[in-house]
Amino acid sequence: MKLNELRDNEGARKSRMRVGRGIGSGKGKTAGRGQKGQKSREGVSIAGFEGGQMPLHMRLPKRGFNNIFAKDYAEVNLGAIQKAVDAGKLTGADVDHAALKAAGLAIVTSVVFGLVFGMGRLSGLAPVRWVCTVIVEFFRAVPVLLMMIFFYLWLGGLGVVSPRQLPLYAVVLGLTLYNGSVIAELVRSGVQQLPRGQGEAGLALGLSRAQVLRIVQLPQALVAMLPSLLSQFVVILKDTALGYIITYPELLAAARRLGSAHSMLQALLMAAALFIVINVLLTALAGWVSRWLSSRTSGRTRPDATAAVDPV
Repeated sequence: MKLNELRDNEGARKSRMRVGRGIGSGKGKTAGRGQKGQKSREGVSIAGFEGGQMPLHMRLPKRGFNNIFAKDYAEVNLGAIQKAVDAGKLTGADVDHAALKAAGLAIVTSVVFGLVFGMGRLSGLAPVRWVCTVIVEFFRAVPVLLMMIFFYLWLGGLGVVSPRQLPLYAVVLGLTLYNGSVIAELVRSGVQQLPRGQGEAGLALGLSRAQVLRIVQLPQALVAMLPSLLSQFVVILKDTALGYIITYPELLAAARRLGSAHSMLQALLMAAALFIVINVLLTALAGWVSRWLSSRTSGRTRPDATAAVDPV
């Protein structure tokens, strides 16, 4: 027997009587309701008759009743889950540090990218300066989500990355290229805003242009652009949420997954508290780096212990 031949036993399902099909059918014209009267009317019949006024069940508001203690269930597509398990994108491992891994890697790689290409845009060699300018301006103009999707599809097509690590690589590459280009522009503008006398003083001491940029100008520019650099780190942390589009288990996705099984509000509050703690730590780190760079660029004088004190 085929699946399309499965049916109930004979007589198990009674066919509905088709009414109103003409006077010859036996249930035509009035469809078995007879002529006038209460039983022939549509809607409330004998049991709910209220003397012709609007029945009670029709007078009740149709807004319904909202149970404040009702549970909100998250619908799960078993077919999609099975496909993710077969592809290696979903395992039984808990989401712990993986939610913040992309942000940490992207911050480090973006700073390196920004310093290299920012100094390249300030290079005295015209070809190097042109190449760095084209790269920085191109990746600044492309949306970060578009780059994530591009690297996800491109690396997946090449097959050089395992399916489990593919979303992480795509998110880190997209964040690195976009935010690194922004940091490169911060470096360039910070160095160019310094007084020209500092660079000229370094050249007068016999330093090359590269040494003046690396030893004299860049440390002072980093101190000046630390607030903007810190805000860019926060942007990197928040942009990791875009990885949810390419199935990366970022922080908010992990919070929503946890909240669907327990309490969504508590899970989101925990994620918000974690974001706040990370931002405070980034602010403290920026302050420490600013003081460290200031101590390198400012000289300190010590009192002479052998100096004689004139008696009064």
